[in-house]
Amino acid sequence: MQITDDDLYFYYGSKYLNLNSRYKQAPDLFNEERKKLSKGGGSREDIIAYAKKSLRAPLPNEQEYIKREDWLPFEDLTGERQEVLDNPIWNKTQKFIFENFKPSSTSLIIQRCSSRKPYIDNGNYKYTKLLQEHKLCDLAVASLEIIPINFTIYYPFRQYDWNDKFETPELTEYAINRKTNRIIQFIDHFGYQKILILGPGFEHDTYYKTITDKLKEHYGTSKEIHFVMDEETTNKCIETMNGYKGLAKVRYPNLKPTQERICSLLGVENPQKKIEKVKLW
Repeated sequence: MQITDDDLYFYYGSKYLNLNSRYKQAPDLFNEERKKLSKGGGSREDIIAYAKKSLRAPLPNEQEYIKREDWLPFEDLTGERQEVLDNPIWNKTQKFIFENFKPSSTSLIIQRCSSRKPYIDNGNYKYTKLLQEHKLCDLAVASLEIIPINFTIYYPFRQYDWNDKFETPELTEYAINRKTNRIIQFIDHFGYQKILILGPGFEHDTYYKTITDKLKEHYGTSKEIHFVMDEETTNKCIETMNGYKGLAKVRYPNLKPTQERICSLLGVENPQKKIEKVKLW
């Protein structure tokens, strides 16, 4: 597949502006320029120019482990289909991660994926990235692959598009079992002993709670497995979000109750002395 930097800027920019994306980002986070462009008020050149000044640059082809000439058509990794989950490319990505990632801790936070890519630039990972930077844990994003946060700049982790809201019940069951197995392979390969699963506990969203239960059943007492967003923490977050008109719901990983729960599970005492203060917005 032949693709230029401008092709990538247009692709990334279009997704960032909610154009041709199945996973919409919260428009109340947009500035005026982004709102205008997201309503179709711009040409291809306008979108490319906006992406160049607003988003991370594409990784140079020589730094990619899968070179651009071997990339799949974008549509092959788009949409909620079992074929996307079963694509052989995920064998390549797992092999690359297993051979190149170097753990810095025996504790691991596995955090759910989000709409903005690369995940390393997404504000939802601001606090958990700081925990990793202070060597209190490692951080991986649970998406179509289990991706160490610093690896999210590589292909295909900026290219796929999947929204679990469009999954059928059968596909959700398949996706949960697949993701659980990938997490187990990741944990076993790198030898983690304490694992924190950070996904929503709001309303009827039980996706990551189900994965946590499956991990606990698999490992028994041999490893510590914790679901961060227990009922108490979730209720505290809901109280904290009053007045934010739901905006903070997408940033719950950075809310104080979540941070306190994570530090408690990691055994971090006086976290304010060890970790830089994180602003919510």
